[in-house]
This record gives sequence, C-alpha cells and structure tokens, in this order.
Amino acid sequence: MATFQTAEEAIDWVHGLVSLGIKPGLRRMEWLLKELDNPELHLKFIHIAGTNGKGSTASYLATVLNEAGYDVGLYTSPYIERFQNRIQFNGKDILDEDLVTVLNRIKPLVDKCAEGPLGSPTEFEVITAAALLYYREISCPYFVVWETGLGGRLDATNVIFPIISIITTIGRDHINILGDTIEKIAEEKAGIIKSGVPVITGVAPDDPAWPVIERVAQAKKAKVYQWNQDFFAEMVEAPTITMPKQAGDEMGVHQSIQYRSIFHQLDQVELPLLGEHQKLNAAVALKALEVLESYYATILEEKTIRQGMKKTKWAGRFEVMKRDPLIILDGAHNEPGARSLAKTIQEVEVELEGAVKIPLKDKRLTIIYSAIEGKEIDAVLQDLAPMADQLICTSFSDRRAHSAEELGQHAAKYLSPERIQVFADWHEAWKATLPTLSKEDVCIVTGSLYFISEVRQWLKKQV
Repeated sequence: MATFQTAEEAIDWVHGLVSLGIKPGLRRMEWLLKELDNPELHLKFIHIAGTNGKGSTASYLATVLNEAGYDVGLYTSPYIERFQNRIQFNGKDILDEDLVTVLNRIKPLVDKCAEGPLGSPTEFEVITAAALLYYREISCPYFVVWETGLGGRLDATNVIFPIISIITTIGRDHINILGDTIEKIAEEKAGIIKSGVPVITGVAPDDPAWPVIERVAQAKKAKVYQWNQDFFAEMVEAPTITMPKQAGDEMGVHQSIQYRSIFHQLDQVELPLLGEHQKLNAAVALKALEVLESYYATILEEKTIRQGMKKTKWAGRFEVMKRDPLIILDGAHNEPGARSLAKTIQEVEVELEGAVKIPLKDKRLTIIYSAIEGKEIDAVLQDLAPMADQLICTSFSDRRAHSAEELGQHAAKYLSPERIQVFADWHEAWKATLPTLSKEDVCIVTGSLYFISEVRQWLKKQV
C-alpha cells in the first residue's frame, strides 16, 4: 500500500525532515541513488553554482532550450509559490501524482538509511533524489538545468557529472557554512567543476575568487569561459517599467543588451528581468548556449534564442506585482543581492503614458524588510536603508525569521529612527503601511526569499 495518498501528505513528510538541518556530505545521496539504480547516470546536466544569479541564469537557459524544441527539466531552490516549483519540466511544475509516485518510492529508502550509520537523509537530499527519479523515469528531459542548493563541493546536487558547469558570481553568504572569505567560498563553489567539463563563469579576472576557480579548473583540465575575458555584454536600453495606458493592460518590464564573444554578436537582446546584474546573468546563459552548440551539436537559431530570452520569467527578482502604488518584490537576501537591488533602483525608469520617463529613484520609496537567521543583516541594510523614505522592519512565519525588533535595531545604524517602523507581523505591517502610500509611491518588499514567497502568495490572492 502506498505511504502517501496526496501531494500534501508527501510534502508534509518532506518538510518534517527539516529538523535534521544541514548535513554536508554526499554519502547519503550516493547511497540513495544506488538504491534507485543511479538515475543520474542517464541524464544530461547543466550544473549551476554561485552566490547570486543562479536562478535567473537557469531560467534563461531552460526557457531558450525549451523554445528550441528540447524537453527541459529545471531544478531550483527555494520555491517562491509552492513546493512543486522546485521540480519543473518544460516550464511546468511536477504534477501532484508524479510527486506522490517518486516520494512513495523514496520514503522506504529514507527510513532504511536512517536506521544505519549514515543517519536520515535531509529534506534537501530527499527533494534532490526525487527530482532525479522523476527526470529519469517519468518526464525524461533531453537536458536538465540543475541548480545547487548551498555551496557546491558537498551540496546534494553534486552527485551528477554534467556536460557544462556554471559558476555565476561569488560573494559573502552562508559564511557560517562555506567560510568567512571570498576565497573559501569560491573553493566550495568550484567543487562542481569536473574533469574535462567546460566551465562558464561570471567571475571577472579582477575578482578575488578568480584565482581559486582558475586553479581548480586547471587541475581538472576543464576549459573556462570567463566574463569580461571570453564573453561580454553591454546595456543598450536602460531597465524600464512601462505603465499600462488603460485599465486591464499589463505593465511591461524590459531592458536590452548587446552580447558578444569571439564567435557571436547579438544586438538588442531583450530581457524581461530588470537590473544591470541581469546583463551578467543573461550573458552567462548565452555563453552556455554557445558551448552547447559547439560541443554538443545543439540546434539553436538566433530567432529562437531571442524569443527564449524575452519570454524568461523568474518570480521574486525585481518582480512588479501591482501599480498605484507600484509594488515590487525582490529577494535581496545577502550583500551582493542588496547591492544589485540598490543599483537597480538607481537605474530603473518608469515610463508613463505619452512616453514620459521618470527615474524610480525620484519617487517616494517604502521598503518592507524581513530576514532569516544566518544572514548578514548589516551588509544588506547598509545598502538599502539609506534609500528608503520609510523602512518597515517586520517578521514572518518561518521559525528562523529574525524578530522585527532586532532588525529595527540594526536599521537604526543607517537610517534616522523617525523613518523606521517595526511590526512583529508582516500582515500588520502591510495593513498599517498601505494606507500611507499614494498612487505615485513605490513599495519594495525585500529580504529573505522565504519572506518574498509568503508575501507573493498573499498578494496574488488580492489582485
């Protein structure tokens, strides 16, 4: 008899494993996959690590490859809307019945492993094994775009042998686990590099992480294609939010870049994800597509690439949710993310009817912020707090969430107290803040991706 009858039961069981915390190492994953007849050996992976930009880069790649007619699996974390977001096939979440099927296969193995010397697999290990089993036995994609969870070297996703390895950017995040210097963090991220497998990286030549990546790649005899060395991108059109001309019309978001490498040049590539950092993410994806064409005979026409890039969506990354006032969600949960968000606020223009453009930075800005433990709060707030006319510090349902009061104390280092408000619960914060916003104001909800997920789900129900 099946252990789980519904997806809700299966998901509750998986979430129950979270109490086991983070247990670095690959031995449990290797044991699980051997028991499942090693599904990872039958799939083509594009493995992506990095501090920021992993999800956007993965989404660009998956969308373009799917646009070109390839069946594509996309594995990412964390989810923004619902658990099933993490395991996708051709842009759609895993079906509930398929999730139940794979987790019913895996649970007896988890119980068996828990009784042995390795101990129970973690939540992330189980989800990763479920994805591999689903891709091998049910959906059978031609490519799997495969995002790491944390780090790289000891991450549960690092049980595969990819056809391409990607390292987006490297910054200070998860320092309690990955190390307290860029070099130490780079060593962990570079752990996804495999012998002879080409590497694309958004780490520039002058980045302190580069010598580490270079050393590891040379030891593995892996060819590296490097940002600002082997491929480049320039912003052609500034990031713009176009307000609808009439009720019922959707808001538009767009910017465009020029991409070039030794072999290709693409002018006016339209991107629906805003911010200068998306220039880098898109360029890394475009270089990976080049490598797929050159090394693996992937058929990609220029028109297809352009259409795929333009269609790409990635929830919670400078995502415009509503107008009047303008409400934007952005998961700036670490120092590099906060820096990118601050820069994007400076760059974005709002296009009104009649083609009048107003810089976003000139509008009255309210920031609603929450974070989880383990994040460098000051590193985020020092970039974002001074930009706010009003900063709301709050908390949410995750057991790891910082108290709003603690966030407020940190915020007071960077912003005058009269511009800071503290609410223990974000619903109360929203209820109190919304009436104070005019139609011309901007409200940015930011911080933990788990917080963004919670707010986004609620907002979608209000629209």
